[in-house]
Amino acid sequence: MDPTARSAYKRRLKDLRDELQEAEHFNDPGRAERARREIDFLSAELSRAVGLGGRVRRAANAAERARQNTCRTIGAALKKIGEGSPALGQYLTATVRTGMFCCYEPSFGSPLAWRL
Repeated sequence: MDPTARSAYKRRLKDLRDELQEAEHFNDPGRAERARREIDFLSAELSRAVGLGGRVRRAANAAERARQNTCRTIGAALKKIGEGSPALGQYLTATVRTGMFCCYEPSFGSPLAWRL
């Protein structure tokens, strides 16, 4: 959330709180309920945009999110393979690298004979 949107949300929250107070003063439950719902919504949106200590959260860019999802998916696949075939899972865990780039790096010292 950019600073302009955050500022607009905060202004709207202030207005809504004033409106809620007025609605309660004039005993208008419908108007008060609408104000409460919008206050809850805006508060939730603001809290999602703010991290620890009230600092603004930085959203990861699309490439970083894709990298993280790829690493997580490969890790989950290696875990499942290891459950079905512990030896193969151990081998792949030792030879598959994830991070900025993902690759399969077999050990050249011990050749592997694949049997399908």
